[in-house]
Amino acid sequence: MGYDIYCASEDHDTLPVGDCLMDLGDRGLEEGLCFHVNVAGMMALREEMEAQGMFAGGKPPSSLLEGWQSVRSDKPGIAWWKLQSNDGWLISADELNEALEGVSQTPVTLHDEHGRRLWAEFLMFLRHCASHGGCVVW
Repeated sequence: MGYDIYCASEDHDTLPVGDCLMDLGDRGLEEGLCFHVNVAGMMALREEMEAQGMFAGGKPPSSLLEGWQSVRSDKPGIAWWKLQSNDGWLISADELNEALEGVSQTPVTLHDEHGRRLWAEFLMFLRHCASHGGCVVW
C-alpha cells in the first residue's frame, strides 16, 4: 500500500498502475520514472511540503468534472489534494516548478537520517519530473 508517483510524459494516460519496478515494455526501466512511498512516508513528505510552502490552496474538484484529475489550483504550487490520495492525479510541470522554487534541500520537519534521505530523494524525483512533463500520482 502507498503511493506510486510516475513521471508524466505526453502519453501520461498510458503509464502503468501498480508496482514501480514492473517491466514497462518498450519504454524500458527509465531511471527516475517512478517514486514509491508508503502511507506513513507520504504523510511525512506532505508535512514537510506544507512547512516549506509547496502547496497551493483551493478546493478539490468534483470527480464528475471532465478532466478532474488534471485540474489545478488557482494559486501557485501543487494543489494539496493531489497528494492526499492515489487516484491518478496529474501534477503538471508548472505546478512542480512553482512548488520547487525556493524549496530548501534541508528539511524543516524531517530530522532523522531516514527522513532527510527521503526528502532529498523526493526532491530529486520532483525536479526530474518537472523537466519531463510533470507526474501522475497512483
